[in-house]
Amino acid sequence: MHTLAIVDDDCEILDVFKRFFSAKENIRVMTYSEPQTALESLAKNPVDLILLDIMMPKLDGLDFLKKLKERHIRSKVIMVTAHSTLDRILVSHKFDAADFVTKPVNLNELYNKIENILSKPS
Repeated sequence: MHTLAIVDDDCEILDVFKRFFSAKENIRVMTYSEPQTALESLAKNPVDLILLDIMMPKLDGLDFLKKLKERHIRSKVIMVTAHSTLDRILVSHKFDAADFVTKPVNLNELYNKIENILSKPS
């Protein structure tokens, strides 16, 4: 069983992702609408993979990714955004994001990416 954390300030997206991934037998889902709360929780309760929205108020996804590294949280990360730019992609890879997807997300394709990432050794 793998643990997936979803960090997004959009509660509708959190709900859709949670319902979809919770239906999978091999994934336990945790959701966070507040990035700071997510950081504090993930420091105490590490997960296998994080789906991380880039555009969030207070603490955007790229700053969140930097803070994960600073706190030595080694979860794999897939960045999710409605606005992809080369700069964001390059920065997310600089901080070891495993992948980058754009909204609207095809949930079946995302699940395949997650399975692929989680099947690789760390």
